[in-house]
Amino acid sequence: MILDLIISKSIEENFVTLSGDSKHNSLPYDKVHRLSLNYHAQEHTMVPSNMVVSHVRSLTIFGCAEAEHMLSLSNFQSVRVLDIENREVLEHKYLEHISRLSQLKYLRLNVRRITALPEQLGELRNLQTLDLRWTWVKKLPASIVQLQQLACLLVKSAELPEGIGNMRALRELSEIEINQNTCLTSLQELGSLTKLRILELNLNWHISSTNSGMKACVDNLVMSLCKLGMLNLRSIHLQSYHSCSLDFLIDSWFPPPHLLQRFEMSINYYFPTIPKWVASLEHLSYLGIYVNPVDEETFRVLGNLPSLLFLWITSRTARPIERLIISNNGFRYLKEFYFTCWDSGAGLMFEAGAMPELENLRVPFNAHDVFPSSGGLDFGIQNLYSLKHLHIEIVCYGAKVREVEALEHAVKNAAGCLSDELTLEVNRWDEEEIVKDGEHKLAEEEVELSIECIYYCLGIY
Repeated sequence: MILDLIISKSIEENFVTLSGDSKHNSLPYDKVHRLSLNYHAQEHTMVPSNMVVSHVRSLTIFGCAEAEHMLSLSNFQSVRVLDIENREVLEHKYLEHISRLSQLKYLRLNVRRITALPEQLGELRNLQTLDLRWTWVKKLPASIVQLQQLACLLVKSAELPEGIGNMRALRELSEIEINQNTCLTSLQELGSLTKLRILELNLNWHISSTNSGMKACVDNLVMSLCKLGMLNLRSIHLQSYHSCSLDFLIDSWFPPPHLLQRFEMSINYYFPTIPKWVASLEHLSYLGIYVNPVDEETFRVLGNLPSLLFLWITSRTARPIERLIISNNGFRYLKEFYFTCWDSGAGLMFEAGAMPELENLRVPFNAHDVFPSSGGLDFGIQNLYSLKHLHIEIVCYGAKVREVEALEHAVKNAAGCLSDELTLEVNRWDEEEIVKDGEHKLAEEEVELSIECIYYCLGIY
C-alpha cells in the first residue's frame, strides 16, 4: 500500500514517469525529468511517440531486452543519472555512444555480459560515480584516469588502472585487485590520492609467493597504505578469494592510520596477535578481524579501543580451553559483538559489568566441551543488561543429545533473566555429528570384532 501511494503521488507530481509496468503506467507529461523503463513486464516496452525525452535527467532501465528494442542513449543528452539493470542480454555495444552524455554524473551498470567499456568513457568529464560491480569488466579503459570529477569507483576485482594518481577527486575505490602483475608505478600513485576515504582491495597472490616481483608489489602497497593512513583514509577492507598472507601488515603500518574508523578483512589468514597499529586507533568504530588463537589478551587490547562500536572476531581456537573470560574492563561503548570460532573450548564467560552497552551478541558454544568446564553452564549472559538480540550457535560435534539439550536449556534460562524484549535465536552446527547413546560402546565392540577377525585370518587366534 505504501509503495503504491508513493508511486501514485510521484506520478501525480510528475516526479517520475513509468513506462512498461501496466499496474503503474503513467501518462507522459510534456516534460519528463525522471524516466523508468520496465522491460520485465513486457519485452517490447515502447516510449509513447509524444513523450519528450530531451529533458530527462534520470533514466532507469530494468529487465531483459535486446539492444534493438531499447531506446538509444543518444536521445538522452541531458541525463545526469543512468542506471541500467539488464543482467543477461545487453552487451557493451549498447554503450558505444555513451560519450555523448556529457552531463552524466552517475552511472551504474548491472549487466553481466558487459566485459569492457568504450575508450570514450574518459570524455564524461562530469562523471562522479561509476558502479560496475555487477559487470565482468576486469580491465578499465585507459581513459578512465581522465575523469577528474570521479569520486566513487566501484568495480569487481578489476585491475588498478595505470595513471590512477591523476584521479585526485577519488574518495572511494572498491574492489580493486592487486596481484604480482600490478603496475608498480600505479601502486605508488595509489598513495597520492589525498581525498581517498574508503578503500577495498582484493589481494590475489598465493601465500607462498616469495619472488622478487611479489616482494616489490607488497613493498609498494605498504608504502601507499602508510601514505593514505596519514591523509584521509577512514575505511579499508582487505579480501581475497585465495589463501593470502597479511604478514606484511603486522608491524609495517607506521605511522598508524590515525583517522581510520573501519577495518575489515575477509581472507583465509589469521593474525597471530592483534597488530600494534590496530591497538592505537582511537577513532576505530568497526573492526572485523581474523586472529588465531584468541585469548584474554586479545580482548584486553581490543577492549581499550575508545570508539569501538562493532566487533567481529573470527578464530580457529580460543584459549584457555577451560573458560575465556570477558572482564568488566573495556568495551565501554560496544554495541555489537560477533564471535566465530569452531573450537571455542568451554566458551566465553561474561563478568558482571562486562560490555555494558552491548545490544547484539552472537557467540558459539561447543556442547561437548562445556560440561567438563569448572564453570558449568553459567556463561554470564544474564550480566549483559543492555542485550536486545542474542544469537547462540551450538557446535554439536562429538556431543551427546543430552549435552546439546542441556546447553540449550541453560542458554534459554540465562536469556530469560534479561529483558522481555530480548530476541533469542539458537542454531545448531554439525547436528548430524551428535553422538547417540551407546554409539561409543558399539564402536568399541566393532573394533574388537575386527581385531579378532584379523587374528583368525592370520592363523594366530
